[in-house]
Amino acid sequence: SSGINAEYGELKSMTGKVRQVQSKLATIKTELDSLASEREKQKGELSVQERHVENVTTELATLKEKKDRRKEKLRLLQEESETIERTVREAKLSNLSNSNRKTELISE
Repeated sequence: SSGINAEYGELKSMTGKVRQVQSKLATIKTELDSLASEREKQKGELSVQERHVENVTTELATLKEKKDRRKEKLRLLQEESETIERTVREAKLSNLSNSNRKTELISE
């Protein structure tokens, strides 16, 4: 009888240890599930951030193109302005020259 009691006690002890291990395994599984869920969430956030970076990069490229076009327009306007200024100067000189000739003709 005492041998049976000893085996029963040992079986009971082993059953307790198995339950402890099962409990620990359940805890570990819960932690792993939580980590997997967190990882998926972070992957989603990373995907959102990557799209944001792509959008910002595209926007920067667009702004650079606009800036380049405006620079070119400004350069053309400056060229046109210089041409107009040169034409005005030449016209003034021509008028002055004609006026001087008239004065010379009148004084003769």
